[in-house]
Amino acid sequence: MEFLEGLLPRFGHGWTAGCEAIVTDNGGSPPNINYPADTIYAYPDVVDEDSQTAMEEYLQGRVSDRVSRFTVLRYLWTAWHASVPPEGIWDAADHREEDPDEKAMRIDARKALLDFVDLLVPESITTPEQALWGFKQAFILYRWERLKRLGHQYAKLAKLTSDDLNLLLARALWLPNSRYWAELVLALASGHPTGDLSWEALIDGDQLEISNATSLPPEPHEAGISRELVLEVIAYLRNIRQETMGAHWGILADCEAMTNALDQCAAIWENHGAEILRPVADAVGRAAPDILSMPEYQFEIANLWQQAGHTDKEIEVLEFLRGRFPRLQGVNRRLGDCYALTGDLDAAALRYQDEAYCDEAFKEDKIVRALLWKCGNREESLADRIKSGETPTLEFKSSLRWNIHKNAFDKDIENSVLKTIVAFCNTKGGELLIGVKDNGEILGLDIDNFKNADKFLLHLTNLLLDRIGSDIVHSVQSEIVPIQGKSICRVICKQSKQEVWLKLGSNLEHFFIRFGPSSLELTGSAAIGYIREHFERRAG
Repeated sequence: MEFLEGLLPRFGHGWTAGCEAIVTDNGGSPPNINYPADTIYAYPDVVDEDSQTAMEEYLQGRVSDRVSRFTVLRYLWTAWHASVPPEGIWDAADHREEDPDEKAMRIDARKALLDFVDLLVPESITTPEQALWGFKQAFILYRWERLKRLGHQYAKLAKLTSDDLNLLLARALWLPNSRYWAELVLALASGHPTGDLSWEALIDGDQLEISNATSLPPEPHEAGISRELVLEVIAYLRNIRQETMGAHWGILADCEAMTNALDQCAAIWENHGAEILRPVADAVGRAAPDILSMPEYQFEIANLWQQAGHTDKEIEVLEFLRGRFPRLQGVNRRLGDCYALTGDLDAAALRYQDEAYCDEAFKEDKIVRALLWKCGNREESLADRIKSGETPTLEFKSSLRWNIHKNAFDKDIENSVLKTIVAFCNTKGGELLIGVKDNGEILGLDIDNFKNADKFLLHLTNLLLDRIGSDIVHSVQSEIVPIQGKSICRVICKQSKQEVWLKLGSNLEHFFIRFGPSSLELTGSAAIGYIREHFERRAG
C-alpha cells in the first residue's frame, strides 16, 4: 500500500485491495481494526471529502459485510491513530503543547470513527461471527452500550445461555477496570498499545489462567475506568448459577474490592479461592487448595477481613494458617495482636509465646516479655487440672495414632481423638490433652513417632480437614505444651455455630455430643431433635 508524503492515502481501490488481502491472509476473517499499519503522522486533511464519498459508495449494498466494515473502520482508525502524537514527539526542553489545529484534527478523526460505528446497527447483524467481531471492535473503542447490544445480538445468534452471556459481558466490562489490565487496555484504546495484551483470550474466556488479576492475592484498588461498569459486572456475576462461575469468582472478588466491599471480597476468596486458582493450578501441576493455603494468600485474606473490621474472621483465617504452618514466623504474633484486641489476653499470651519460639528477637520486647511472664505458671496450673481428672469439658488421650496395648498404629485411636473433638464442638466446647493417660500419667508425644512437633500438628490438622471438613478450623486450636519435661498436645475446642459431623468407615457421617465425661453418638430422631434444639433455634 502506497502512502503520500506525510499523508494517509485517500480511500480507494489501493486501500480496499490491501485490506481485502489482509482478510485473505487471516484465513478469511477480518482481524481487529487496530491491526498493525505502516502509518506515519498525518496532516489535518487525512479524511477529506473525496475519501468520505468513496467510503459511502464502497459500503452501498455491503453494509452488513464484515470485510467492508473492517476496511472502512480500519481506515478511520488509522486516520485517528495517525493524528495522535506519540509519547516523546516533542523535545522535553521545549515543553511544547499540542498545536490547536492538530488537536482539532485528532478530535475530528475520532468523531468520524465513532459516528460511523454508531451508524452500524447491532440488531441488523445476521451471523454470530460478525456479532462477535463487532463486539470486540466496540471493546477497542470503549463503546460500552454498543458492546452490550452486540453481546445480546451475539448471544441470540449463537444461542448462548443467559449464564454464558452474563459471563461474556462481565469479562469485557471488568477487563478495563482490573488493576492489572486497565493501563494496557487504555493504551490499546488510545491508539498506542504496549506490552503483551492477550485481551481477546480473556474476553473469550479461553485463557483466564493467563490473567494475573484473577490469580494474585486479593487487594483493594480503584476502578480503572468506571465504578458504574464495575457495579454492572457484579450484577451480571451475581445473576449466574454458582456452579458455572469457576475462575470468574476471581473477577467478582476483584470488583467487590473496587467497590470497597472488602468483606465480600474476603468471603469469595475464602469460599471459592480454589475455583479461582484451579486454571493456574492445572497449568503448574499443583492442587488448587494447596496453593490457596499458602501464606501469601491466607495473609492477604486475613488483611481483607481486618480492613473490613471483622477481627473474628481474621482470627479464623490466621488459625487455619497456623494449623498448616505452626512455626511460620509472624502468624502467631499477629494472632496475639488479634486476641489482645478482643480482650482475650490469655489467648494473646499463648500466641505470643508461640511466636517467641520462632523469633528470638520478638521475645525481647518489653511488652511481650510481660505477657510471656503470664504464661510462666501455665505448666503448674495445667498439671493441677490433670491431677483433678477428666470432666465434661476436659478429656485425656494417650496418643494420636499409636495403640499402646497392641503396640501398633491404629486408625481407631485416630477416630477416638476425632470423636472427642466433634463432641466438644457440638456441645459446650472443651479441651483435649493428647499424650496423657486416663489416670493422668504424662506419656508425652514421642510414642506417636513423629519426626517433630510440627509434623504431629500437621497430621492432626490433615485429619480434621479430611474427616470433619475445613469449617472445623474455625472452632479448633491446637498447640504443643511442655509439661514435666515432656510435650503434650493441647486441643482447645470451641462450641460450634453449626452442627459438626465426623466421617467414619465408608465416609458415612456420624454425630457426637458430650455426655458427662464421655462422647456419645446420636442417631436418627435423637440427632435431628438435638440439632434443632441446639443449632437451628440458636441460628434463628
